[in-house]
This record gives sequence, structure tokens and C-alpha cells, in this order.
Amino acid sequence: TVGTPFVELRKERLLFFRLPLIYKALFVASLMLFFMFAFNFVFELIEGSVALTNTTRLTRYAIAGGFMTLPFIAFLLASFFKERGRLYFYRDRVQTRAREWFSPRWLALTHEDDEAVRGLGSLDKVRFEIFSRDFAVPLLSLLSVFMLPVAYIALVTSPTAMLSIANFMRTSVYKLDTYQRAEQQYETRRRELRKYRRDIRALEQRRANEERVGRDLEITSEIRKLQTERRDLRQKMRSEFQEFDGIARALRFKRRFLQQNGRACENTRLCGGGESLAINSRLLFHIATDEAASLVTNDNLGIGGWAGRLIRSLIPILLVPLVFAIVAIALVYLVQFLARLLSGRLSRTLDRMTWSEIKRSALGNDTEAEVALASGPQPPWMDEGQGPPYLPGPLAEQITEASNRATAASIAKFRNALSDLAFAENKDSREQTALAFLTWRELIHFAYFDVADFRKLVAASLQQAGAVKNAPPVEDVRVAGWLSALNGHAVMTGGVVPTVGVQVGDRSQVSRTPPSEAAGSTA
Repeated sequence: TVGTPFVELRKERLLFFRLPLIYKALFVASLMLFFMFAFNFVFELIEGSVALTNTTRLTRYAIAGGFMTLPFIAFLLASFFKERGRLYFYRDRVQTRAREWFSPRWLALTHEDDEAVRGLGSLDKVRFEIFSRDFAVPLLSLLSVFMLPVAYIALVTSPTAMLSIANFMRTSVYKLDTYQRAEQQYETRRRELRKYRRDIRALEQRRANEERVGRDLEITSEIRKLQTERRDLRQKMRSEFQEFDGIARALRFKRRFLQQNGRACENTRLCGGGESLAINSRLLFHIATDEAASLVTNDNLGIGGWAGRLIRSLIPILLVPLVFAIVAIALVYLVQFLARLLSGRLSRTLDRMTWSEIKRSALGNDTEAEVALASGPQPPWMDEGQGPPYLPGPLAEQITEASNRATAASIAKFRNALSDLAFAENKDSREQTALAFLTWRELIHFAYFDVADFRKLVAASLQQAGAVKNAPPVEDVRVAGWLSALNGHAVMTGGVVPTVGVQVGDRSQVSRTPPSEAAGSTA
């Protein structure tokens, strides 16, 4: 072999990945019966239909499960049998036989700087970071900014979540069941308060419309009397109900969200069953306002009238944005922390996948059942200690010089043709013009057979192997020494040189094949 890289392959470890696509589908299909049986068994265990202490029933399930795996076992056996004809080269016996047969005859003629050999061989060693460890952090951090509105929309549109929230508020926050006995008495007192409020408003309207002098003073006196009675009634209610504020909030929640037109909604659940976006949004707004205000104060501020109502209205306006701001900042920091963890792991996975794809493409790995690992100057199954893998230094220098001369000539052509390249019509024509100046011998990989001593070495190796008959033998110190070194033999000194059948002189006497054809056929 001349300048030949050898790709090291291994078969996929799992049978599933060694199968063609249609067989992968059959693989999964053969498991479906067992999957259905297994899921049924697991759910019965969870529900308590099957007891782990019932050995008889468990034995029956085990036997049934074994029968459920028969299609999968049959498929596995068929797949392994079929695979024996496809991947036979991975058998140890076959590799040992190949090594015994071909190692003694194989001769590698490879320059140490051969672009194909060394380039592909370096793929396994080249590693640099394609994806930064924090590549996903900016995007995920930006998404975290919108988590609050997204979470709000997700909650409002989720019946299950809204029913759970309403039930939690009903049982754990407002504890409606605790106030059932006091509810009727409280509602009676509340109706009395509402009556006082209506009477006061009616008197205030009469006072505004009263034209007689002195009558307005009588109405004002009646209003003050009713206000005093209403205040006394509220004080009485607070003394009658030890948890007056809790009852007030609980029954207010019940009227707003668990009742419609004075009647309880179905199953005393959230009205609308979590499907009404209006009720759902109202409930979340109620939690963000009424409940937020209740965390700081209660209905009894000690300040009545419009001042008390104003203060209770301002508390949510100030408190809720502050709470949301703290939550939003906490979410940003939390997402950034999780994003760094995820991004670090994801970058390593993506780097590994990208490099694997680069290696697969560069090494020409297009089979389903094998994975390309690396490339080297000799077959991976060959004995590693079988002589030097590269050409001797003096011969390698001649090939390097030939490649350098071709490169210098090509550079001169480029300089003389810059105007043609500049005025080429399009990109394709420029590429074709540039490629026309190359002989490809600018690469060492294509320059081997431009060196006469290398052609002599090839001819000597063929003569030694018995592939060339009736060639006049000739003694050539350099070629004989190179060939002995490549064959793993020590070069003899003291003027005694091994004789090889090499014709020294005109190239036509060594090989009747033109150099270009010789390069292709030998490689």
C-alpha cells in the first residue's frame, strides 16, 4: 500500500443500533406484547390488586410474562443468525487468520507527513470546544424573564390547577368547614348591617332633597342614631364571633367563587368547574389582592369609612408588585443556575456528537452496524510491532522536495493568472480556473511516484515478492537498505549488501507503466 490510511472500525455494541431501520421497527414491535403485560402488572401492583405475598399468583404472572417474551426472543435469535453473515470480520478467528496470512506479505510505503494518513489519524486527537459551556445560559435566562406571565396563563387555562387552587384556599386558607356552624348566625347579623347601610343611604338622600328648614337637622339626628346602632352591632358581632375577620374573609370567598345567585355550585367546587377563564382570572386576582392585603392587615384597621377602604386598596398596589419583583428576580437567578448546569452537560454532549459526526464523515463511515474510531498507517488488526510504518528519512526527504517543487510551480502559475481569477464570471468559474493550475502533486500524498528512488523501491519490493520475473538483478545499496528496514531486517554493513532484482537506470526499464497509472494501480 502506498500512502494509505486504514480506518479502525468497531461494531455497534447494542444489537438495536446494528439493525437496519425496518428491523429496528420490528424489534420494538416484538416487545410490545411484553410491554403491555408489564404495564398492566405494574399498575395492578400499585392499585393493590396483586399482593407481593401471593406467591401462587406471582408465579402465574411470571410464567405468563415468559410466554409474552417469546416473540422478542424469536426476533433476537433470527437477528443474531442473520448478523453472522454481515459482520463476520469481527470474529477473533477471522482476524487472527487475516493477521497470519497478510502480515508477512504486507508492505507499507507511507511518508511520515502524508496528508491523508496523518490528517485522518489526527482526528481522534483533535479536540477543541465547539459549544461553549455557557452557550445556552443567555437564551434560557431571557426566557426566565417571561416565566411569570407564562405561568399565569398556564394556571388560568388549566382546569385541574384552578380546581386544586380553589380547593386549597377553601380547606387550608379559609377553612370553610370550620365556620359552618357560625355561618347562619353570621349571615343574619350581616343582613342587619346591610339594612342599617340601606337605611342610612335612604336618609342621606332625603336630607339632600329636603327643602324645609329644620327638617334636615332631624334627618341628620336619625342618621347619627343609625350609625351608632350599626357600630354597636359590629362590635357585638366581634364579641359574638371570636374569629370575626376569618369568618368574614371565608364567607366572602365562598360567595364570590363557590356560589352563584346565592346557590352553591356543583359539588361545592369552584364555579365553572375550572373551565371559566373569567372566574379563574378573578380567583387569581383575588389571591393577589385580598389575600396579599390580609397578610399585612385585616378588615379591622381601626380606621373606618373611606380612609380605611383607601388604605386596604393601596396595600395590594404596593405589596403585590414588590412580591412579584422578588419572585421574578429569584426565578432569573434560579434559571441561570440551572441553565449553567444544563448548558455544561449539553455542551459536552453536543461536542461529542459533533466530533463524532465530523469523524464519521471524514473517515467515510456510512454503515449502520459499525462505528469509525480512528485512522492509522496500518490495518488495526495487524501486529503493532511489525516494523516502521513510515518511509526512511532520505527517501521521505526526496518526496517532500518533489512536493515543494510542484507547490512553487503552482504558486508561480497563480501569480501570473491573478487577472484571470479576478475577472472570472462567477464563483464556480473562479474555482475551476484555480483548480486548473493544480497538479495535486503539491500534496505529498500524490507525489510518491514522481521520485525515481521511490519507483525503484516499489520495483524492488515486487521483485522480492516474486511478482516480477526474469529481471536482471542489480545491487543498489540505498534501495536494498530501505527495503530491509521496511521489512523489519537490519541493514547489513561492511560492504556486504543484500542483492535484490532491481533494474537501475532508465525508468522504462523498471516499470513499463506510466507514472500516473502506476500511482493509481499501486495505491
